[in-house]
Order: sequence, then C-alpha cells, then structure tokens
Amino acid sequence: MSRICKFNTGNFSFEGTPVDQARCLLRKVLPLGNVGDTAVVLPTLLEDLIGKAVDISTASFADFLSEQGISEEDIGGALTDPLSRTDGEDGPVKRASYFVIHDTSTQLSENKRFKKSEVKFPTKVDTAEWSGNDLSDAADVIAHVVINRPGESRTSRDYKRGRRATKRERLFVPGNPDATVGLFLHHELVQPRLNNTRGIDEFSPDPGFTEPQYDRLAVCYAASAIRGGSWLIPLFHGVLDLDIPDAHDDPQHFDLDAWAGAIERLRSKVLGTPLTIPAPENPILTSPLFRGNAVLEAVAEGHLVLQASGRKVDGMGPVQDALNTLGFPINLGSSNQFRGFFGEKTQAALVAFQQATPGILQPAGVVDQDTVKALDAALLTHGVAPEPPETPEDIKLLTKGKVVATLKEKPGGSGSLRSVDIMQLAGRAGFYYKAAMAIDVDGSPRAYTKDATSPKPLDSLKSVDSEGIETMYIQQRSKTVRGVTHVGEGPFKDFFVSRTSLLFNKGDAFKTSNFVDAEMIPYIVFPHGQSEPAVFSGVSLGDVAYVIDLKTGRSTHAIFADTNPKVGEASVRVASNLGRSDLNAGNGEEDDRFLYILFPGSKFNPEPTVPHWPDTKIKEVADKAFATWGGMDQVRTLFPKA
Repeated sequence: MSRICKFNTGNFSFEGTPVDQARCLLRKVLPLGNVGDTAVVLPTLLEDLIGKAVDISTASFADFLSEQGISEEDIGGALTDPLSRTDGEDGPVKRASYFVIHDTSTQLSENKRFKKSEVKFPTKVDTAEWSGNDLSDAADVIAHVVINRPGESRTSRDYKRGRRATKRERLFVPGNPDATVGLFLHHELVQPRLNNTRGIDEFSPDPGFTEPQYDRLAVCYAASAIRGGSWLIPLFHGVLDLDIPDAHDDPQHFDLDAWAGAIERLRSKVLGTPLTIPAPENPILTSPLFRGNAVLEAVAEGHLVLQASGRKVDGMGPVQDALNTLGFPINLGSSNQFRGFFGEKTQAALVAFQQATPGILQPAGVVDQDTVKALDAALLTHGVAPEPPETPEDIKLLTKGKVVATLKEKPGGSGSLRSVDIMQLAGRAGFYYKAAMAIDVDGSPRAYTKDATSPKPLDSLKSVDSEGIETMYIQQRSKTVRGVTHVGEGPFKDFFVSRTSLLFNKGDAFKTSNFVDAEMIPYIVFPHGQSEPAVFSGVSLGDVAYVIDLKTGRSTHAIFADTNPKVGEASVRVASNLGRSDLNAGNGEEDDRFLYILFPGSKFNPEPTVPHWPDTKIKEVADKAFATWGGMDQVRTLFPKA
C-alpha cells in the first residue's frame, strides 16, 4: 500500500470504505516519525462501528454522563449541537468525519538526555501530582479536547467549531490551507517524553496511555458519533503527517485493543449489553459463524448467548425438541436467546445446526429482517407461532382515535378518488390513516425521460407534467437557468433529474443525489405547506413514518419526503419492503389495506454524504417512534380484524 493514505479533494474523503480508511490511517506510529507500511488489523469492535449509524441515543448517553459525573462541556460541548463542517469554498460542505488522536509529547526532563537502557518513567506521571496533568490552561492547546493521564478532560474548542491541528490539513487543497478545516476533530492525550542522546524526545512510556485515558477517549468518541449521527473514522496524527518535513510522531504506544475495550465497556453501560470476554483458545470463535462477535458471559466454562430473533417466542418446547434431535444441547431462554456451553459436542452441534438452518443463528447484536423471517419459518414448521415484541408496560393501548382531518386519496390503481380520515390517538404523537397505495417514483434517477429507452423509465412524462413538476435538468446535459449553467448530474443519460420535496441543498436542483431516491429509500407522500390542514402544522418534511400492510402484517419504516394534497402514496422502496415486486408508477394497490403512521417532530439532521437520509438512520428513528406510539400491539387493537 502507499505510505501516504490517498485523499480525494472531490469528496473530502480518503480512499476506500470507512473501515479501509481506518486501516490505513491507524497504522502503528513508531519513534522518530516512522509508520508501519502495512494496513493495521483493527479490533473487531472498531470494524463493526466505524462509519455505521450510531446506536446510542442522546438521552441514554446523557444519563450515563450524569451517572459518571462527566460534563458535556468537558467532552467537546453540548450533545445536541452539530459537529463542525467545512466552509465549501474550495470543496464540498462536509461535516466532521475524522477523529484524530494525538499525544502532547510533554517533556519530563527537558535538560537531560537518556540512553534507551536508562529510560524509566516515575509513577507520578499518571497522577495529579505531575504538572503535565494540569488542564487549567487546556484552552490554549491547539486541539478540540485534551485528556490527561488520570482520565480527566477539558474542551479547548467545541466540536461544532473547526480547528486545524496537523500539517497535512494545510496541503489538501493547494492555495487554501483552510479548505478542510471542520473535517477533523482533534484529541490530545497527555504523554510524557524523555530526550535521547541527540536531544530528540524519542522515549515515551510503554504502555503509552492509562486505562482512564482510554475510557475518556471512548466517551469523546461516542459523543462525536451522537452529534454526527455515525461513528467517525479514527486516525493517528503521525500517519496523517507522514513524509512531511519536521512532522510529528504521535501517538506513541497507542493500544487499539485497549481503546476498543474501553469503547465496549462504555457501550455495555449505556446499552445494557454484556461484555465480550475473549476466549481465543476456543475454536468455535474462529468459525465464520461468529467471526469474533459472540457475546460470552463470565461463567465457568464460557456461556454463549446468541440472539436468534427480535421478538418474544412462546411455546418453545417443540423447537427445543427439534434442536435436541439435531444433537444441539442448548436451553432456549425466555428472553429470545439461545444459550449453551462450549463443550466439544456443543461446538460440533452448533456448526451442524447452522449448516442445516442457515441464517437463523447469529451473534448477539443487530439482527436483520431476513434472519427474523427465517426463524419464524423454522418455528412455524414445528407448530409454534411467533408473537410480536411486548408493548412497553407504560404504554396504554387505545381502542380508537379521533378524526382530525379528511383528505382525498390518490388511487393506487384504476380506482376512483375516495375520502380518507386522518386519525390521532388521544395524548399520542402521530397521525394515522388507512388508504390504498399509489407508487411514487420521484427521486429515482430513472424516473422520467423524454428520449432515452434504457433503462426502462418508471413513469411517463405525462405524469410529471400533469402534476406541474418542472423537468428543468437532464442528466449529463448542460442547461443555463437564471444565468448559471449546470450539467445535470446522474447515472442515466437523457433522464431528467427527478425531484422530491425533501432535498439536501436548495441550490443543487441539477443533482439526482440531492433528492431522495424512490427506489433506494422508503418514503411516504403527505400534504405540506399551503395544501396542509392547520392541524398538521407540526409535521415537517423529514419526519419519519411507518407503513403496515394490514392484510399480510408486513411493515416498513419510512420518511416523509414528497408532497401531494392527496394521501395514500409511497415510494417504490416502501412497496418493495412490503413484498411487492416489478414496481413502477402504474401498478400500485387500490385496496385500502395500508396503514400509514406519521410521527411529527421526528426529523433528524441529514448526512453531508450520499444518501443524505440513510435507510439505517430512518429505521432507527422510526422504530423508536413506532414503539413509543404502541407498536404492533396498538395496530392490532385499532384494527382487530386486519
């Protein structure tokens, strides 16, 4: 690999996936500015987190900080504030994406020189007794946060304000040393240094940092992720400034495994999940079934916990018998988890069961819908009907709502226009209504075309014109609008840049990526603005929603991304998530069998990178809003015959 990690000035990102970037940018920093030439092997936890949507809520993290006596002002500022962004003058406007780790290289005995054999650091450097741990002047440090060896921190500059703290940042865009200011968050870890015989501060403690420092750095990492919406890409200062004259060599002796352990401890406390207890001597952990992610409880022989389904299952006897027949000696707990010990017979049976029923067993953690479906199918073969998750005890199920508005429905097929009552539960946020499903294709790069024949367009230009939507820009063709010429950006030549009402940047009408892609993102259509009844004044574009097929029971998260005075319209992806296929604007469903629930006040900040409203984030926010509303239990209470 190249010694210097390649940076793309077009998108202000290093080359590769977030994990690939971290593997390059976290290479071991050696004394005197040397860096390892091979990509680092990341701890499993970091591989699982970097670049992914944050799974810790602001409220739960704030509770954790309160319990630990940590002030938000000491870890980069208020959790509700955004992260810094670049100014966009010579590149994209992009929020902070990189979590930079430095060390202070604080001189311990500045007037002395040491041979390597003479180096010894006193224990006082890890205590408040050493002046290097005094953070009273942290505001003068060129970083965002400073962390001392006892594990205390101070904010030098709020995460919402950009700061340049490396030489490389000056060089990314020739002629503009400030172009990437705001892209990097900087963290100084206090570390003492001793001079070698040439007067260079070569020597540092080994281990380089204390456990409290790693713990506080983990807190800062989580805080930045919560404010930005995803886990940032960590990197070392020394790797970033590699091959620059008089560059830095920090951090020295940084232990990625120790930091990953600190992050896991933090997540365990905040999320209430058990800790991973390493057991590398156990061959089951090297199986592709686990890949090091199995959750082990600290019991005598190593207790395995496997998340099998995201729902409660009653009547487990037949399933237990089936597993025992397969030679799988486990107990099925009532908390929707498989539990068993790591004996040789269990290991063999576990692998055999996975091969016999692929996709059912997974390590504890996030379980996708395909896994849930696979488990449900397996249970049904043994006469066991899965049940939905229990409704939180503090949610009282209501038997009916009140009508707050009556709107017209956009027919899903060839049916006639019908009236739809918009309902609301007393004291409950959220509007719901039962309607058909017309298919909205807006935002898809292949929605409309005047000349192209491939790929097949999803709708005709007659539909666009009849709805009064401008076909201003054509992909890969130039057009001058109000004196400014742009080339339509998108993958399909001669297709229009199809718009949705929800957009990232008002000035980028020529970019397909500026809108919400109907084929990739589940969204619903709802009145807004002048067509919106006064009762919906709290509803905003970007609020999340839920759609349930009352006939099949299938459901999907969604976002409010397009507008129409009529209701009962959803994106191609919504219909696809509900099991429909071969979709276009002309083959919706005219039966009023779909329940739409819209949650006002639930919008979240878009990502600076495409997609600006990620499906994973929509799901996270919508799932929480739907559960608070009452979930499927509330749906069944309102529609018992569905």
